[in-house]
Amino acid sequence: MNQPIKTTIDEIVDFLNRQEIEHCIIGGLAVSARARPRITDDVDLIIDCEPEAAIKLLGPLGRANFLPFFDGVERVIRESCILPVKHQNSGVTVDMSLAIGGLDQTILQRAEPFKVFGLKVPVATNEDLVLWNLWRVVQWTSLMFKPSLRRTKISLTGTISSLWPLKSKRHLQSTWSMPSTV
Repeated sequence: MNQPIKTTIDEIVDFLNRQEIEHCIIGGLAVSARARPRITDDVDLIIDCEPEAAIKLLGPLGRANFLPFFDGVERVIRESCILPVKHQNSGVTVDMSLAIGGLDQTILQRAEPFKVFGLKVPVATNEDLVLWNLWRVVQWTSLMFKPSLRRTKISLTGTISSLWPLKSKRHLQSTWSMPSTV
């Protein structure tokens, strides 16, 4: 058992529960919980939080031993919708993706309780882990290899709703920005 990761999960999940922020585990820990163990040195979460609300969490997070991973984190929160913090007692990084789009909201709604290091927490489904990782590849590839492409809004809600039945329609209101191939 990786004690620093376990300690970090215990404390971040406790913090999010006290703040009444919906969350789920994604990334390597989710894969380890659902499939087979893999080595990971951080905690990845999706949290139901808008960027400005996430910035306001920095104070309470600091009092709970989670400090921004670097200076100027407010800009990253606003522009990338990621809240990166580091647990001061364990040294473990926690990356929280803000659930502002339809895909993230779907993943939160479909997450199922699983035991992660003995703690029962919401964990993204296998299907949602695959889709989330594919979406990240599209995002990063478009940023890294095609920075000059004009960006355009397209809706992925039809694609998502056709792939998986949804518990609610409230998250289907958002559109995402993807690079145009024109």
